[in-house]
Amino acid sequence: MVLKIYLSGKMTGIENYNYNKFNLVAKALRESGCNVINPAEMNSEVDWEWKDFMKEAIKMMMDADVLFVLNGYETSIGANVEIELAEKLGIGVVYQSDFERELEAFSTTYKGIIQYFNVGNQEELERFLKDNPDDLKTVRLNEFLESLVYSLET
Repeated sequence: MVLKIYLSGKMTGIENYNYNKFNLVAKALRESGCNVINPAEMNSEVDWEWKDFMKEAIKMMMDADVLFVLNGYETSIGANVEIELAEKLGIGVVYQSDFERELEAFSTTYKGIIQYFNVGNQEELERFLKDNPDDLKTVRLNEFLESLVYSLET
């Protein structure tokens, strides 16, 4: 089974609503075989307010098996609403920091994906991909995420 992973994190107050970070993480997970629901890809209206974005984001989140929470979420009202709702509805919650720690403990093979998640801009991404062309192709993150979600639930 391919997990549907919803990305959650701080957007308000971040340059370009943190779309760069969301899109880089979505790309890394997709290239590793995961099905990603990325709120940064939402088709929104120009005059939407925060509550309008949240209503649509929560609708998107309802299709997810796992909420993947990006680092820096702590001061985000929206991300914390998503986390609380996911927990109450039985949607698995995986924090990027826990995920990275588990990956490092699991295998040094996964260190490339951790670096990839922390790339800050397109130039760094291109440099990373040039220096590490095979890292993402060898990672089976979907299976790893399934086992991590299972271990967190038990």
